[in-house]
Amino acid sequence: MENFDPVGGGYIAEQFVNFFSSPGSFPFLAGLYYTLKAIAFVLIPVLLVVNIWLAGQISPFRPRFRLFFRPADATQGEFAKKRWEEIAARLESANDAEWSLAVIEADNLVDDILKRIGLAGETMMERLSRINVAEFPAMQELKEAHHVRNNIAHTPGYKISRLEAENVMRKYRKVLEDLEVI
Repeated sequence: MENFDPVGGGYIAEQFVNFFSSPGSFPFLAGLYYTLKAIAFVLIPVLLVVNIWLAGQISPFRPRFRLFFRPADATQGEFAKKRWEEIAARLESANDAEWSLAVIEADNLVDDILKRIGLAGETMMERLSRINVAEFPAMQELKEAHHVRNNIAHTPGYKISRLEAENVMRKYRKVLEDLEVI
């Protein structure tokens, strides 16, 4: 009666726990348990090393992320060129509001292109975080230009100088050239 369990199942659960904590109490399974444990002790590190080696061997075959338009999107490239010319023309103005607007519109153009390419994300920074810097060298310049755009859009009273606007627009132009849309 000492093994009696009025709820049921307690004895079986206790025996199960005892088996895995000390399999010696079940001599017919103890040999199998220790054999499997020894095999696992050797096999797990070996499989880990093989896994790391295989990952190194397959990495050259990993698909590379490329930023390009599909051939069906050729008109989008033409649209981007025309739109860029309109935006860049705003820098000819003597008004600093036009310079700020040019930076914001250039940022919107780049963001729209990144969306059309298929980069997922709610914001431009989320989309940028999905791009590997090695695969897109202009990434740092784009982040710097986007930072200036954020200052214009979110900092009250932020004024951009003509020189700074031209510098930011050069960065956006380089990004668009790297994306091969202008």
